[in-house]
Amino acid sequence: MDICGADMYPSPDDEDRRGQFAMLNRLNDFARKHSKPLCIPEFNWAAHKEIDRPAPTRELLEWVVRHASRVRFSAQFETTRDFAVVQRRDPHPELRQLYSEYYNKSVLRGDS
Repeated sequence: MDICGADMYPSPDDEDRRGQFAMLNRLNDFARKHSKPLCIPEFNWAAHKEIDRPAPTRELLEWVVRHASRVRFSAQFETTRDFAVVQRRDPHPELRQLYSEYYNKSVLRGDS
């Protein structure tokens, strides 16, 4: 194994999300113990057509930034028809803005 990774779908439920991040922290500890980098090969915005809720995604992106020296890559993934930003006139402007801000941070580009 070259990289330790986990798909992550940040839950809007606080208790569920605490469990998700506890798992992510355990994975980080395991990877560090075995001198392996991390990846988040798939995550989504936890968004639905009528709800624009950036808080769960912000928490995940902040975790990635805090662990940027160990995270080799992450990939946003969404499959719902209603969410197709390009085709559906940006139904989630807050999430789009949040995603753009974090992925433009120099720490994620390796500029820091």
